[in-house]
Amino acid sequence: MTSSRRDLFAVSPDEFVAARDELARELRAAGDKDEAAAVKRLRRPTVPVWALNQVVAGDPQAIQELLAASEDARTAQNDVLEGADADVLRVALARRRNAIGAVARSARRIVDESGRSGDAQMRDIENALQAIVASERLAADLGRGELAGIDAGESADADLFADLASSIPTRATRQRTPRRGASPPPRTPAQPSRQLVNAREKLERHRSEAAEAAARMREAERAVKDAEAAAKRLDQELGIARRARDAARQTAERADAAVARSEEALARLEE
Repeated sequence: MTSSRRDLFAVSPDEFVAARDELARELRAAGDKDEAAAVKRLRRPTVPVWALNQVVAGDPQAIQELLAASEDARTAQNDVLEGADADVLRVALARRRNAIGAVARSARRIVDESGRSGDAQMRDIENALQAIVASERLAADLGRGELAGIDAGESADADLFADLASSIPTRATRQRTPRRGASPPPRTPAQPSRQLVNAREKLERHRSEAAEAAARMREAERAVKDAEAAAKRLDQELGIARRARDAARQTAERADAAVARSEEALARLEE
C-alpha cells in the first residue's frame, strides 16, 4: 500500500498505475483534491527511471556525488565561457563521467535483482543519466527519489560544451613567454570561437524543438483525457445495458416457467 507520492516511486513499473490510482482515490476521499489530481497525472516510470529512483535509497552516496559533480560541471561551463581556463571544465566533466558510471552500475544491479536484464537496460540508464545531469529540474527530482520521466527536449546533449573545452587554450598555453626580442602580439578583442557559436545555436535549436514537442505532448494529453472520459462513459453505459439484459433474461425465464406451469394445469383440467 502506498501512503504518499514518494512511496509510488518504489513500486515496480508494472504495478505503478494501479498503485497511483489507488493513492489518488485515497487522497480524494481525504479531501486533498489538488494532490490527488497531481498524483493522477504522474506517468508510469520506465524500468531505467524506476531503477535510478531505487539507487537514491540503496546507494545515496553515489547519487550525492552525481548531483555535486553535475553542479560543478555546470559552474565550470559558465566559468570557461567567461574566460576561465579550460582545464577546469575538463576536470569537472571527468568527475561527472565517473559519477554517472557509478550510478549506472548501481541501477543495473537493481534491475538485475528485479529479475530483469540489467545489460539490456544499461544504454537507456546511461541516456537517462545524461539528460539528468543536463537538467537542474531532473537532478532535483532524482535527488528526492521522485524521478517520473524525461520529457522531450530534456534529453538534449549533456556534453554540449565538452568539445568547446578541448578547443579553448589552457592557462599554460596562454601564458607562454614571448621569445626574447620578439614584440608581444597586438591585443585584439576576444571573438567567440566557432564551436561556441555552434554550441549556442544548438542550444537554441534544442529549446525550439523542446517547445514544439511540449505543445504536441499537451495536445496528446488532452486527447488521452477525452478518450478516457469517453471510455468511462461507455463502460458505464455497458454496465447499465448488461444489468438490463440480465434483468430481462430473468424475467423471461420466470415467464417461461409460468407458461409451462399453466400449460400443465390446463392439460390436467382438459383430461
